[in-house]
Amino acid sequence: MLLYIWLGLVTLIKLGESQFSLYPAFVDPVKLSKAYGVTTECIQGLNQTLAECDPDLFGMVVNYDMFWWEQDNITDLCLGNCSVAAALWYNDVVSACKGQWLNSYGKWIPADSVAGRYVDGIKTACLYSNSLGDDTAWCLVESQEWVGSDVYQVDCDANPSDPSCTGGGTGIDPSSERMANLYSNNVLCNDCFVQMLYTKVTSEFLADTDHADYLVGQLQDIADVCNTSIPAITTRATISWDSAPAPTPNSATTTPPPATTTCAAGQGQTLSSGTGCDALSQKYGISTGDLEAISGSDVCSISTASCFPLACSLQQIGTGATCETMASSLNITTVQFQSWNPNIIGLCDGLQAGQYVCKSAPGVTGTYTLAPPPLGTDADAGNQQRGGSGGVVTPTTTIPPGPTTPVAAPGPTLSGVSKICNAWQTPGQGLGCVDFALLNGLGSEKLYEWNPILGPNGENCTTMFQFKVYYCVGVVIGSSGSGQTTPPSSPTITSVVGAPGPTQSGIISSCNKYALPANLQGCYDFASANGITPTQLYSWNAVLGSNGENCGSAFQAGEYYCVGIQTPSSTKPVSAPGPTQSGIVASCTKFAKPPAGTGCYDFATQNGITPTQLYQWNKILGQNGENCGTEFFGDDYYCIAA
Repeated sequence: MLLYIWLGLVTLIKLGESQFSLYPAFVDPVKLSKAYGVTTECIQGLNQTLAECDPDLFGMVVNYDMFWWEQDNITDLCLGNCSVAAALWYNDVVSACKGQWLNSYGKWIPADSVAGRYVDGIKTACLYSNSLGDDTAWCLVESQEWVGSDVYQVDCDANPSDPSCTGGGTGIDPSSERMANLYSNNVLCNDCFVQMLYTKVTSEFLADTDHADYLVGQLQDIADVCNTSIPAITTRATISWDSAPAPTPNSATTTPPPATTTCAAGQGQTLSSGTGCDALSQKYGISTGDLEAISGSDVCSISTASCFPLACSLQQIGTGATCETMASSLNITTVQFQSWNPNIIGLCDGLQAGQYVCKSAPGVTGTYTLAPPPLGTDADAGNQQRGGSGGVVTPTTTIPPGPTTPVAAPGPTLSGVSKICNAWQTPGQGLGCVDFALLNGLGSEKLYEWNPILGPNGENCTTMFQFKVYYCVGVVIGSSGSGQTTPPSSPTITSVVGAPGPTQSGIISSCNKYALPANLQGCYDFASANGITPTQLYSWNAVLGSNGENCGSAFQAGEYYCVGIQTPSSTKPVSAPGPTQSGIVASCTKFAKPPAGTGCYDFATQNGITPTQLYQWNKILGQNGENCGTEFFGDDYYCIAA
């Protein structure tokens, strides 16, 4: 009941108030801290006043799907600074309530999770449709109009003899639980539908249940049905809170949750003693943040046996680093980096220098390599597959030579894979491109060379590195190349030409190159195969939608699409219309300024270029974009054509 009381206290301050706080000012924080068994500092942190947040609207976000939202409600909530204020509030609460627990519904829950649920709720409430080009096209408002099909379920009270009413069955046909069968494609493939489902699936407050697994499976199914890409879904720490006794009013102290003294097999490493964060990090391969959080000590003093994460490959944080720059330098997603470092010290836009963080998933230290997977009919038995138990691949220090002739992949692949590949592997849960390459005994540059869909420098790993797909991890001995002819970065035909076959409406008038998609090929793969970006494909073929939202219905194998346009015979360099940074190429012919909150990757995509081109034309960002977190500003202009 305690969590309900905490969240319910908000209703006490509605009348006459225009700013949010958890409970009224007249409540004594000292007495309240004794009642809940936490420190006064924790109570004061939780009860900060958020002047930027409307108390009614912000109070609703914890259970946003229990209320009816009007357009102006969400506009008022999301277009101000409430989201920023909430994030800062949560950061303060994490610091003030570190290691403290509340008794809620018979469970010990972290005290900081009270604020965390508000931040999680406003994140969903403020989602908007990317496909409409309007940052007030709120997804939550739109979702209130979605209508799906009814699922037929037997009334077992009226028909107790029905076979589905015996033996504990649910009475629901499995096909009737598939979202793709319950919603029309107009809803299922809607940008907001995908965003909201992805946000729910990746929420740290999604319970580890069969329903959570069902949602993950449905999201991946939707990606296939709608021919769209979703960000990587990484393995996250599951919520497992210890049981608590019934709360005792006016208790002066709170009994902490019993520590987990031993680890389940393969789930961690047990440490009983030790002190010194840096020394313990380097000895056991554990991040500084995890050591401090689990030991409850700023100096990582361990005096009782506790379960710590498995060892990972470590990297020490430098000055000015952010989650984004760290992820970029490791060629992984920010989500992966954060999932490997759930207790990282500092805000993501200002990490504490000197701490050690995991640059690989716990349990992956990079001190060994794996043999290539078995090929042929038994390939699935030795490789972890999505949705199944998979098998075990035994680590080895050497990789035996592969076949001397190319071998077909034992499962699905993406376009552009090397034609001389003789070894294949699928990535396990939580692995990024760099770790995947390391585990297969090759450098990441070889992985990108043999799997061009990932980008020359792995810039597409965020969207095109998927758990269910096989990637090339070896080529025929004596062959160093990819076996592929790299498509030109720009069309070589300079005059407008007609299509060689049927087309759809909306093709740009200056088109000078057409191509026919292969059967079952999607927009992204088609664009990549023709050496253009998806943004260029959508721009030159308007029927696909400005952001490709119509790819699921309007992209057809029997039609020709524009994959190149006429370009001027010569273009002179131009001057930027506003402030720039150093290192811009002298031959730049076009500049653009990034919208607020836009990162390097999205900025490049919005302007029809690759991230590699952006970094090449704007040296300040680094060769692989490693400086995007510190040198990419919304007030400066950057070169987007040369």
